Amino acid sequence: MAPQEATTASGKTAADFLASRAQLEGHDVEVVVHGALEGGAALKLSMHPQATVGEIKRRIFDLLGLPTTLQRLSFPGASAPEDDDRLSALGYPSEVRLSKLRFDDRANRQLRALALSGDAEAVAACLRTPADPSWTDDVTGLTPLHT
Repeated sequence: MAPQEATTASGKTAADFLASRAQLEGHDVEVVVHGALEGGAALKLSMHPQATVGEIKRRIFDLLGLPTTLQRLSFPGASAPEDDDRLSALGYPSEVRLSKLRFDDRANRQLRALALSGDAEAVAACLRTPADPSWTDDVTGLTPLHT
């Protein structure tokens, strides 16, 4: 008697699942971004299945001019993905929610001091707050980018 092949909850065998995944990885996937456009309209992006969250943010920046530091994307099952997370690792989500953030005034003031200290990790964390790298209160106009 031959052993019975295990199946997924949807009835696919492991071989079927891998075959469908291999087929998907050869084609772009459509990602619908909710919250990007005024009036509730959705933004549709065609992305490579191995694209990262950061690449989606850069595409939104290219289309809408919204800085990547002011974008927070959430996916079903992954409310706070990292910029280097790939669509394939997130299960090829077809929808994403964009939250538009504002620069944090307190973080803006802290950023220059952190940049001067040379602590790259603290600067990166402060930028995710998000802090504006172009902000200045200096009479010379110097920003954290100048340090």
